[in-house]
Amino acid sequence: MDKLTISKNQRKLKYEQDFNLMWSLESSLSAIIYPLLERFRDQASRYSICGNLSEKQWINILDKMIWSHKFIVWDMADDKELKERLKLELKIPDNYNYNDLSNKANKGIKLFAKYYRGLWY
Repeated sequence: MDKLTISKNQRKLKYEQDFNLMWSLESSLSAIIYPLLERFRDQASRYSICGNLSEKQWINILDKMIWSHKFIVWDMADDKELKERLKLELKIPDNYNYNDLSNKANKGIKLFAKYYRGLWY
């Protein structure tokens, strides 16, 4: 754990940063994001539908976002049990093409960016 203390006008700001989390920030963030998106999707209501999308379209987009963030965690995971569990949840076949999976993940991340401001109730 790296700690940095900054003094300014006799006030101290303490900042702690775990550089292990930053080594692979995309997987650290995705590990936080995908469970929240799953919960958001499971509690989706007519109030959480984004723009002119139907509820079915919005759930489909959320599923693509969730898949993408889960894939990033799966791709970077060192834990064998986690990796196997996510592989099953993602329905990744044993003879997968990594580039195809990566392209699918990138599309979901683009959707996440596009609809980021629509993730509210």
